[in-house]
Amino acid sequence: MANYKASYKLGAPYKEGGFAKVYYKATRRADGATVALKKPKIGRQATERLRREIDVQLDLPHPNIMPILDADPDRRWFVMPSAEGNLEDLRAKVDEEEFATLLLEAVDALAVAHSKEHVHRDLTPPNILALPGDGTGRKWVIADWGLVTRPYATGSVPLTKAGTPLGTDGYAAPEVMSGHSATAAADVYSLGRIAGWYLTGRRPVPNVALLPDDDKVRWRTFVRKCTDPDPAQRPDLKAFRDLLDQVFALPPGPSPERAHEMVRNILRGQPVAYGDLFRLAADSPQDADAYIDDFARLPPDVLQEWVRRDPEGAARAACQMCEHLTQDAPWEDRDREYAIRPLSFVQEILKELAVLDQARPVEDVALDFFAADMKWAWPSQRTWVRGWLSALNGRCADVIALVMTRNPVIAAYYGPLRPRHPGLASLLERPPTAPSP
Repeated sequence: MANYKASYKLGAPYKEGGFAKVYYKATRRADGATVALKKPKIGRQATERLRREIDVQLDLPHPNIMPILDADPDRRWFVMPSAEGNLEDLRAKVDEEEFATLLLEAVDALAVAHSKEHVHRDLTPPNILALPGDGTGRKWVIADWGLVTRPYATGSVPLTKAGTPLGTDGYAAPEVMSGHSATAAADVYSLGRIAGWYLTGRRPVPNVALLPDDDKVRWRTFVRKCTDPDPAQRPDLKAFRDLLDQVFALPPGPSPERAHEMVRNILRGQPVAYGDLFRLAADSPQDADAYIDDFARLPPDVLQEWVRRDPEGAARAACQMCEHLTQDAPWEDRDREYAIRPLSFVQEILKELAVLDQARPVEDVALDFFAADMKWAWPSQRTWVRGWLSALNGRCADVIALVMTRNPVIAAYYGPLRPRHPGLASLLERPPTAPSP
């Protein structure tokens, strides 16, 4: 092992991680330059982690991956440029445009790593460092590759037992924290959590959504999709870039005004980018005014298009509308009859989901819709639902029958009825008596 002491003076300060110490103001004796030197803590696993980090970083020459300036031939220490700080330290000095650039550069770096089957597994704000740029501002690099995966073809010895949680609480993907194999989707999740932290200023808590609101609401879809608990539902790196582009397609500002303008243009027959409208609804779930006063006015053909494009997203919007109908909306400022529009909004989405045989979204929406419908108790709405239930058949009818089996009060409200579907017929022909209020 080459002795670093002959070439570098360490001194303080240093920071200590899980496997290593980093002296981030070391001095190179040859020219007095300030560099950072990283060496392992005591223990075999720490030593092996550092060796892996060196091997992988040397295998990934990319301007946004921390470069190695010097290293022990036996991989017992390495030297890298001294950073201006990390993203956690510099958050207050990074505006949204620079942060978006940082994400794009990180994705470019990860694309190279993933092409070689390297998944970082520990992306956090402290692991994204700022290096001095060449007169163009900061250059952001991904560092701390100690938990990186390597392809089995390299012949490396596994450093983690199967089932062992890895990464940093709140930032690591659920599958990584539960000890499952990490794929590229795990790094996408971590970038999404970093975005949530940056935009809200709150530290992420494992398994708790961290979505931006208010003046950062245009980022909401991006963060939500990147941090989907299901790895298969997260965007790949190309889709990640597209989602990031969409963040800046909608101007920042209060959602009610944008929703009102877009719906008004649709009702006037003017062209509107439906995708922007649907994203706005997804990004404004708690905005009762936008839902009740604007989205509820969307015509059936637009709602049907929404369901065809994004069944899960349309279902979430329908459930959110039901929540406003039953809890949030300030009805003291509206006539009671005002509820007909949002109820019709939900029923149109529910009907189209059933037409497309979207069983799981149908189950989610139906339970909330029935609760909202019974709360308002409009005879015309009840008549529509009875007609729909009478004609319903197939897999979605099975789902509705299951919902009613679990909630007999629903069958009591809509029965007696003679539907085509045997399961619904058994519940509705002689429904149970509704409990007294």
